[in-house]
Amino acid sequence: MAPSPGLRWRPLRDAALTLGVSAESLRKQLERRAVRGSDGAVQAELDGVLGRKFAGRWRVVLSSAWAEPTVRSSGQVREQRGPGDGP
Repeated sequence: MAPSPGLRWRPLRDAALTLGVSAESLRKQLERRAVRGSDGAVQAELDGVLGRKFAGRWRVVLSSAWAEPTVRSSGQVREQRGPGDGP
């Protein structure tokens, strides 16, 4: 998963919530896999998660496999449905 224009970089804490792990755990995982990219930036990749340091802070992009479920106004969570799926 390489950085491409238009990616939505999210704060580490927000990404950790989506992934269901603590921010500290995600940070440690990224730091263990960190490498310096060809452009000189520190980055890490694991299981469809791309982390990159901006001004000393991790920002994260999640692949489409990590799409968040849809939440109904009642607070119930349901899986996202694709085109042509029923209600």
